[in-house]
Amino acid sequence: TGTVQIYTALSNDFGKPRLYFADGPEKTSRGAGATPAFLALKTATAGAVPLKRVYYTICGNFHDELMAGDARFQRAWHQGNTPATRLQWTGLTGPTKLVIEALDQGCPFQGFLAATSVPNPPAPHQPFFSLADLRATDANREVFVNGQHDGAPRPRAIARSIVDLTPAPPDATLDYRDGFETDPGPFTEVPFNSDFAAKRFTSPKYDVTFYRIDFVPLSMGVMFNEFWVAWADGSADLEAKFRLTPKQKATLPADGSFLHVTMEIDTVSTDRRYPQLFISDRDAPLQDNLPNGATILVQVFGTWPSRMDLQFCDHRTWGVTNQCPRYVTDFYDLSAINRPNPPTPNIGEASAVDRRVRWDVFASTDRIYAMIDGQPVGCGILPAGRMPSGPVSVTVGDVLYHSGVDVPDPPYTFHSNHMKLETRRHIDELGWKSGVAAPPWNDAVVCASDPK
Repeated sequence: TGTVQIYTALSNDFGKPRLYFADGPEKTSRGAGATPAFLALKTATAGAVPLKRVYYTICGNFHDELMAGDARFQRAWHQGNTPATRLQWTGLTGPTKLVIEALDQGCPFQGFLAATSVPNPPAPHQPFFSLADLRATDANREVFVNGQHDGAPRPRAIARSIVDLTPAPPDATLDYRDGFETDPGPFTEVPFNSDFAAKRFTSPKYDVTFYRIDFVPLSMGVMFNEFWVAWADGSADLEAKFRLTPKQKATLPADGSFLHVTMEIDTVSTDRRYPQLFISDRDAPLQDNLPNGATILVQVFGTWPSRMDLQFCDHRTWGVTNQCPRYVTDFYDLSAINRPNPPTPNIGEASAVDRRVRWDVFASTDRIYAMIDGQPVGCGILPAGRMPSGPVSVTVGDVLYHSGVDVPDPPYTFHSNHMKLETRRHIDELGWKSGVAAPPWNDAVVCASDPK
């Protein structure tokens, strides 16, 4: 009662894009190809916003975008240089008053901010500056986190608003959680002969490995209640990797329930630099042990607008040019011609240097579900009997490969100017819980059983 049926159908345009529409001329013209999708309210009620639609015809990726509310509709309709719709400040522990200012100029880039100082790296690398370093060099002792402009003239506030907020408490039901309120170090370097230009560190909580890197610059530690890691690939030309593995194990249930792994990480990615999450029956150092076990890999990959990959590494290694079989579930995959594209979020919209994105991965012995900021992205059906139950390691990864030819400008102007030969990730809210139910999901729309 009080609802209208929304239908879906595949267009005859390139890629067979999925469309959404209500009763009327379009429904009539599409005839038998239209099937019920969901219900929407006929009239506005308290707390409801209008549902709007934009049809894109761009680069072969024809598709409908559905937006709740006029603000989202205007953003999708106009695109381009539009205001940010989300702000982030970390380390809040209680009720806080934040002052939000509109500035007349962009915030200045003061130098490459890192958890620890690396003052004199060899050429061609730039110095890494700690928070204290940048504060000490500024006349007003100001630090502009994620400043991306030249700083001339200095930005001036032209409007101001104040918000009062209280951070939500962390999830106390998790089997394991690290919000990096305290530093997980000290990290001690240990002998590591896995590969040339490799380093390994241990702490009471973590095992950390780097592969094929330049030993200087290298920085890791806690800042703003996040774990920051900054590093560079060897000679700006090697397949470099970072792996962070908690020493506490998770459990992949044997009863058909799921292991839920969650983390927050910045997701700026290209074909050569991208963040990862591994769930494996192998111990750290994971990269060395991949050929001996079964491993689920989730990663954000590719030049903007990027995609989320679900891969299964079945007793084999993984490399940037030796990727494991991938479940084709992403919206922007042009190899998916004549296959309905699932309604997934645009990951590029969530990608920024100083914005964390929440990843949620639900894994069982036969299935993977992945979500970005609470929205379904992809699902994969694992080969029967290949992912064993029992203790599993959880590993956060990062890749930087041949950085000397990475970050095309545009669209990566800031990276091209200031982060071309180095990379940086900040990680937070890493945790998991075993024995949970599968998330609510429409497997028929966003699930694939054919890894390529």
